[in-house]
Amino acid sequence: MGIPTYKEEPFEWYREMRKSSPVYREGNMIHIFKYKTISRILSDHQNFSSQFRDLLGEEMAAMLNEKTTPSILLLDSPLHTTLRSLVGSAFTPRSIELFEPRIRELARMLVHAIVEKENSDVVSDLSYQLPIRVISEMLGVPESDSEIFRDWSDKLQHPLEGGLI
Repeated sequence: MGIPTYKEEPFEWYREMRKSSPVYREGNMIHIFKYKTISRILSDHQNFSSQFRDLLGEEMAAMLNEKTTPSILLLDSPLHTTLRSLVGSAFTPRSIELFEPRIRELARMLVHAIVEKENSDVVSDLSYQLPIRVISEMLGVPESDSEIFRDWSDKLQHPLEGGLI
């Protein structure tokens, strides 16, 4: 294409993609670069569904449906909206503000643990751990279930690699 790659100059790449390829397929991913198009896709559940199970074929979809309930991440409205409003009520700006002292305490604990280690990975030891711990505490997940909660979170992020969806 003659433009810098995403890793070299991401903003120049975005500008060029908006002009020359506003909808761009790369492997099994489709990149959408225009706000108007994205808005349409996100609001037109008739033509653009978040539910990919039907694309896997009847046998695979039946197997997934037998083993698990689809993740909220892969549901269309109105069910997605209903479930999101239930979960979202726990994460209002006010509830997060009230939880700020605990978030700071968790961050301090994690940073202290990193400093104590001989080798550490800031992404896995802080950037990953902090949101998971905050969310699990805000949802009331008991500390004894924190490992399984982290495992479920990982699987939800990687649905085609053995996730819960």
